[in-house]
Amino acid sequence: MASAIYNDIVSGLRGYSANPTLSMEQLEDEIAEERLAVIKQYILKGVIPKKDLLKTISCITVDCKDIEGCDACGGD
Repeated sequence: MASAIYNDIVSGLRGYSANPTLSMEQLEDEIAEERLAVIKQYILKGVIPKKDLLKTISCITVDCKDIEGCDACGGD
């Protein structure tokens, strides 16, 4: 999607600018941000129920030990 948008922008700027200042990473971030904003608007309007965006992941084992014992978190 980002490549298609980038190509449209570059082709639209032909003759005006030789070097677009928009990087692919920036474009990807903007697309993700806009997508989240649209989803949020749809949720607030009731078009998309929140429960439709949730998914249960039951195949991952979770170790519910105290966080104080976590080496990665600075515990002992």
